[in-house]
Amino acid sequence: MAKRFELLSEIMPMSSAAIALLANPKNPNAETDTKEMEIAARTSGRELRVFNASTESEIDSTVTTILDQRIGAFLLGTDPFFYSSRPPRRWASLFRRPCSRPPAR
Repeated sequence: MAKRFELLSEIMPMSSAAIALLANPKNPNAETDTKEMEIAARTSGRELRVFNASTESEIDSTVTTILDQRIGAFLLGTDPFFYSSRPPRRWASLFRRPCSRPPAR
């Protein structure tokens, strides 16, 4: 997980907002993965925002929150639920929808 964060940090401009991590709290590896990501975030000077979801409706709600908060990048946890429930194109389409609030001025 930490390597994925490092690679994303390298291609993202420093001016970009936080990086979001979506974790499934029902997965026994979620806590370890999250801790690894938090260490990688501190090391790189990036902000990590962790979101938890274990159902389809929680995923939809979390994506809306991520869009509303203008988070610059998004990483999925290693839980098979995320990859079996939604193919990559579906994940991409979720993030193409407009956020529910206008940009801050």
